[in-house]
Amino acid sequence: MKSIWVFLAQSCSIACILMLSVELAPGQESASGQSHRLRIDSAPKGAYVEFSGQYSFVGRTPFIIPYKLIGSYKIVASKAGYETVSANVNLASKGANQITLRLPRKTPFKAFYRSLLLPGWGQHYGQGLVKGIVVGSVQAVLLTASFRYYQNYNKRQNEYDRAKAAYDKVSSNYVDAQAAYTIVQKKFKEVDNAYSLRNTALMISVGFWVYNMLDAAFLYKTVVNQQGRSVKLTPYFTGGNRNKKLMMSLNVEL
Repeated sequence: MKSIWVFLAQSCSIACILMLSVELAPGQESASGQSHRLRIDSAPKGAYVEFSGQYSFVGRTPFIIPYKLIGSYKIVASKAGYETVSANVNLASKGANQITLRLPRKTPFKAFYRSLLLPGWGQHYGQGLVKGIVVGSVQAVLLTASFRYYQNYNKRQNEYDRAKAAYDKVSSNYVDAQAAYTIVQKKFKEVDNAYSLRNTALMISVGFWVYNMLDAAFLYKTVVNQQGRSVKLTPYFTGGNRNKKLMMSLNVEL
């Protein structure tokens, strides 16, 4: 009889140990834990992701947040050679959550039309923030100067028109006619100078706008190869007095 009780006690102990080992086994999750985890993925993979809200996480896709998260969160994904995208998500309290962000590839054509719409935008898109600010600032200065010269030309033109009208109305008095004619000649020279300055400023401004578009397209330096690795292309010019040739080289950084 005693052996039976010993056998039962040993059986109960073994059963308890097995139950604890199943519950505490590493790498296993309960069904409820699986249902509440969040998987963040991207196309292409390997994007840097910032996940912010009540709780914040950062990482590279694909990665899994094994916590129960409920509420509104913001996700920002970025990767070299691709456009940065963001999304606002509302996580539910039930079911598994999986989010996939698709990052459009950057291209020289996209840089070109951005600079067509807004000078410096294409440089910011493909060459960096500093280049974009410099190009945009120079274009803004040129446009402002062109507008000022345009206003000055209109002002000088109005002054010339008034001087010409006064000369046409002058009496037959020679002294008055000579004085009025002198004023007309002076105003005409001022109009001619203002006209030249206006046209020069406009040509420089338009020329720089065209340069800004070509620079954004042809000096676009960040692309991605087929394996998804970032390739940095840096053009630079070389030459010398001996051969009297100017050549452009391309520095490639993987």
